[in-house]
Amino acid sequence: MEEDIPALNLAGKVTLGELAARYGNPESDRAFQLNDYKDYLLNRYLEDVCS
Repeated sequence: MEEDIPALNLAGKVTLGELAARYGNPESDRAFQLNDYKDYLLNRYLEDVCS
């Protein structure tokens, strides 16, 4: 069964490079696992787009 999930549709329309350019902070000293950082950036994007 396929579901139409708006957040997943939005996530598929943005690249990691776009997310990093928009929400990343090159001055930050935070340490993330790569997948955690991807999730963090995507969540920031979805908060902006869906609010």
